[in-house]
Amino acid sequence: MKKACAFFLLIVMLLLMEVPQNNPRIRLQSQSLIREPVSEVWQQLSDLPQVQHYVPFVNGSDITTDQKTGEGAQRIVWLENQRTVQEEVIEWDDGQGYVLRLNDVSFFLPFHDMETRYRIEPDDEQGLQTDLAITLTVRPRFGLLGQWLLTPVITPRLQQQLDELADGVRYYFETGLSVSK
Repeated sequence: MKKACAFFLLIVMLLLMEVPQNNPRIRLQSQSLIREPVSEVWQQLSDLPQVQHYVPFVNGSDITTDQKTGEGAQRIVWLENQRTVQEEVIEWDDGQGYVLRLNDVSFFLPFHDMETRYRIEPDDEQGLQTDLAITLTVRPRFGLLGQWLLTPVITPRLQQQLDELADGVRYYFETGLSVSK
């Protein structure tokens, strides 16, 4: 009996180990058609501190580095629940998109290595409409156990938030009205 319990505990400990390089990633995507030219969408999307206008649960943000745009720029984002996240631009493709990596949060998340990719391109030959694709990539914590248990729980919620983000970007960029309360 003791050997069986010890073996079971060993298996649980191995499954709970965080081995990020071996944890599979969850990739989710949402798309939206914005009835504005790519140049205007890029002008607004590349203004990193304006995130509170198109993300419903964000109260505000501020750039924390001397660099305001481009690779290496960092921002802190204040969420409506008094929590914060810190993000860094790790890729910047001027006029087409960028990738933000989550660096630090003031609360526990069931995943790590979160990256959000914003990508825009013209939808029509005249360039009067813009296709927006937002891709979220995360890895669940707790190794294989996290993959098996957390993926079915967090994936639907993350997809819902990603869809809300894409809708918020479209709404704000088309109307100029903030989605924040």
